[in-house]
Amino acid sequence: MTRADAAPTLVRAAAFLRGHSDVLSGPSVRALLATQQVHDSLAAVTGRDDLLRAALVCLPHRLHVRPGADADALVRTALAVAEQGYEDEPGPRPDGGDDDDVRVPVPGAVLTVRRRQTFSLEGGDARERGPGTAAAPSLSAGEAAALLDDLIAPLARPLVSDGATPERRARSSASDRLAPARRRAGDRTIDLSVRATVRAAARSGRPPAQELRTQARRPTATLDVVLALDVSGSMLGARTRGLAQALAHALARSGHRVALLAFSSAVTVVCPLTRDPRRMLSAAAEIEPADPTNLELVIDDARELLLRHSRPSRSRRLLLVTDAHPTVCGRREEGAAFDARLPFAAISRAAPGAPGQPFGAGVARQAALRAAARCRREGIGVSVLCPAADPAGGGEADLAFAARLARAGGGRARRAPGAL
Repeated sequence: MTRADAAPTLVRAAAFLRGHSDVLSGPSVRALLATQQVHDSLAAVTGRDDLLRAALVCLPHRLHVRPGADADALVRTALAVAEQGYEDEPGPRPDGGDDDDVRVPVPGAVLTVRRRQTFSLEGGDARERGPGTAAAPSLSAGEAAALLDDLIAPLARPLVSDGATPERRARSSASDRLAPARRRAGDRTIDLSVRATVRAAARSGRPPAQELRTQARRPTATLDVVLALDVSGSMLGARTRGLAQALAHALARSGHRVALLAFSSAVTVVCPLTRDPRRMLSAAAEIEPADPTNLELVIDDARELLLRHSRPSRSRRLLLVTDAHPTVCGRREEGAAFDARLPFAAISRAAPGAPGQPFGAGVARQAALRAAARCRREGIGVSVLCPAADPAGGGEADLAFAARLARAGGGRARRAPGAL
């Protein structure tokens, strides 16, 4: 490889590294120039062209990577991709892949590098919907509000006058301390506490009508809610976008603080906790499209987000919009994710072209159930909303596992009405 050939390869490798989620910064232009000089010097001394060796000498220690990431492996992969010479231009690839995929043969595997996509609740990509497919209609405001009432109501129960939740009040004698009812002219209804009234009458010996007790309710408590949207290969983006828009609007109208996550084999925070519906609906982030679904990872990440940015006194909820088909599990640093070092690349360890299956669905399901149980122990409820069946022939949601996941997380599982 001549000096003129090495420079474009280094530029493509640098672009690959700068776009990788495990690379926080780098490589700099100075690092690329140093790599070019080392390459030329090695070629002059040894008579061999070895750009990879020069890159491994100069680049790994100049990359600022996430904890647990292997800088050497990232550089090796970047060079392997860059040496294919594919430009980011539309049109068919030499290997027959589509506009978003580049297939790179490496020893014992086929590396498929997928170009990142921008995700937001507003707008949509035609490639996401597929040819001839219109964007999915959203739920009506009434339908979305009814779904939310059903899914998150257990965490939004009103407080009674002594500040206790209904559960604590039922376990204590707090209801006995409620003040006697006082009705004024024009009052047509009264919020009567039957339990407190009966107990007060039993103690005093007077008729219950003379010992009426009421419960003074405060306004419904607001929640901190994480709305997590499955954007994996088994879920069409247009199929879930309308549903997510309706849920986001309903959550914003309720006054809850809402965070938006998009997930497949990796998790992307599209919008942090906010009460501003415009901020949430207009937020956009680059996602790493992948076919596998890692429910364990998104549940754990949502739990950490809520524990870090939410007060313990607030009720917290995770609402998963997914077809409940987990296929992989684990975290990158544990080496258990679908691809520990390349979260936006699919790797097949079999012969070229053969699909990879690093983890069975059973293992991924058990991991997701354990993650939901961890949320429940922290006081975070997990509910699951499955999209309705896709009339275009999309995959069917696993309602049975969705129900198991919700039970483990102390929440509820429901299926969205209509054909989205």
